[in-house]
Amino acid sequence: MINLILEAVIVAVSSWLLTRKYFGIRLFSGAILASFILLFAQIVLVELFLGVAGQLYFFNVFIAHLVILLIISLIYFRKKIPPFEKPDVEPFINSNLLLLAASIFLSFFLIKLFVNLINPPLSPDSLQVHLTFPATWIINGNLDSPINVFGSLPILNPGTLETSSSSYYPINAQLFFTWLMLPLRNAFLADAGEAPFYIIGMVAVYSILRKYDVNKIMVLLSGFLWVLIPNIFKQLKTGSQIDVICAVLLLLVFDALLSLKRDFSFKNAVLFGISTGLFVGTKIINLVWLAAFMPLISYILYRKAKETKFGLNKILGLLGAIFAMIILFGSFTYIKNYFFTGNPLFPVELKIFGKTIFRGLLDNAAYRIQVAGWKLDPLKIIFKEGLGLQFIALILPCAFIPVIFYKYLKAKVLPLGEYLLLFATPFFMLILYSFFINIYTTRYFFPYLSFGLLTAVIFITKLPRGDKYLVVIAFIAILSAAFELANRYELVSSVLLSLALFILLFLYKKRILTFYKSKSFGKIMLAGLLFGFLFLAYLNNKYDKEEFSRYPLSFSKREAWQADIGRGWKALNELTEGGSRVAYTGRMEFYPLFGTRLKNTVKYVSINEKEITPYNNPDGLFRKVRDFSAWEKNLRKEKIEYLFVALPFFDNRESKDPAKFPIEDEWAIAHPKDFQLLFSNSLAHIYKVLISDKQF
Repeated sequence: MINLILEAVIVAVSSWLLTRKYFGIRLFSGAILASFILLFAQIVLVELFLGVAGQLYFFNVFIAHLVILLIISLIYFRKKIPPFEKPDVEPFINSNLLLLAASIFLSFFLIKLFVNLINPPLSPDSLQVHLTFPATWIINGNLDSPINVFGSLPILNPGTLETSSSSYYPINAQLFFTWLMLPLRNAFLADAGEAPFYIIGMVAVYSILRKYDVNKIMVLLSGFLWVLIPNIFKQLKTGSQIDVICAVLLLLVFDALLSLKRDFSFKNAVLFGISTGLFVGTKIINLVWLAAFMPLISYILYRKAKETKFGLNKILGLLGAIFAMIILFGSFTYIKNYFFTGNPLFPVELKIFGKTIFRGLLDNAAYRIQVAGWKLDPLKIIFKEGLGLQFIALILPCAFIPVIFYKYLKAKVLPLGEYLLLFATPFFMLILYSFFINIYTTRYFFPYLSFGLLTAVIFITKLPRGDKYLVVIAFIAILSAAFELANRYELVSSVLLSLALFILLFLYKKRILTFYKSKSFGKIMLAGLLFGFLFLAYLNNKYDKEEFSRYPLSFSKREAWQADIGRGWKALNELTEGGSRVAYTGRMEFYPLFGTRLKNTVKYVSINEKEITPYNNPDGLFRKVRDFSAWEKNLRKEKIEYLFVALPFFDNRESKDPAKFPIEDEWAIAHPKDFQLLFSNSLAHIYKVLISDKQF
């Protein structure tokens, strides 16, 4: 934990110095956002460089960040930091509604975060990709992505899309999780990796709305309305997902665009380019969201370029800086995919007007067939997905009808073109999503929900009595959201803590304001931060000792039928020692097989002579050809010591028999001299592999 704290301080300080000394940002919200963008960018850049070089180890990452800090310090040693004032919190303190919103948010946030930290990761996406990839990179010291052979969805052509697609996805979010995992060698903080993005998202909402001259009370209220959209907030419990990260990065892109609109400078162009690069380098669907934004981005940049007195060369230089940053921070996976497969979007096949531009495994039509059960259903999204009153009363209507009320905006607030594009963008987002994706998965909509809320607030606060309408909606939405954010004991404890915190803030708000303005405020906050680090160190130590005993317990509370797989993970961890080599089969949630502090090497071993790599253009033969002799040779070649066999998910089993284990289990049973059964239950079998000395 000390290593992580030191590394975090180094990265934070270097990002803050760069923000304040080079970019010269004075506003608190702007400085926080720019610092976070630069922090994220620094992490991505360092890990990409070291990962490609095959040197992705903690010591190297630490030294790289330290060198960056020293360089920044030397370059800007003599440059003074511009004056910086504390943000004005008096409007916040004096608003009872804001105090209530803050109490609900802080209480539910802290309790849900605590629950997340003390429990092991259970999200399928985390166990398949978001934690598995970082674990593999950390062990191997490079960015060679593992290949997931067992899909969790119905597969049209086994061995193609879902069995390998994750190996081709952008990795910026996973690099952030890697940074959290490197010093600790566990998922303790990485599984809560989205938590800081909730705070940054609130700051981004504040910054954007202030740039549109929304008053402070409404701005602060809107930040809570965003974070308390139930479906968004509940993802905190599975904090190594990436959907909230995508939503927040889109807000950062828009905020940087507005900064560029105000000051068409090289510095702002760089920040806009970095944030955009981080956005498209996090998830492939973000390309669709960015495409929906392009009319608005193009219009703002065109108007600003036209207003400035810059020559063509300078304008082209600024645009060049933007594209350079996008390529630097967002193109890695797309370039790698193109190099190995000839298609930057692989495994997606891109067709335009019936002509194939990039050949992939599945085109849009086939993909829609494959996910027909998840097809976009607007009625379900509106009424059954916990989107809260924010969606029905604010986002949904303002995404479609604000043009009718343009006259209420007094025309001079925004240029007509920007106004129309601003409110048309959520509509563009829905159209493009429906055309390219069309999957009923609400978390994919987080960027749309985030931007939709912004446009709704901008519009409503400009209407006559719009502020009052927003306050009423906010009051109802925040109270109703509280009962959707958690369940059972978590809900009761969160509600009680919310009430207690609200009463304290209400009774002592004058004293709190006085304390905030005092000289001792900074010292007390620093002491509190230190205490928080010590508490995290304690929890991390406890997590290392109890991680695998908690897997079956956690499953028993959420998905009891999966408790046996948790018991299998626990048994393997007890059987293996540091450096053990484990082969897995049956299901692709194999992160727990790495064991305590990532002590094991884990991989899938081919059951035929076909080499399994992420970039061999999968042809469906991964498991169609079964060759025991070839499999044995592969096990020996990989020096496998343990075989973990899991019962596959029902919708992707190789047999219609619900109790049928993969073919590797049959082979192991048929060859007891080569495979010693060490553990067995309804979902997992563990074998000791005894063929290391066998000659072939």
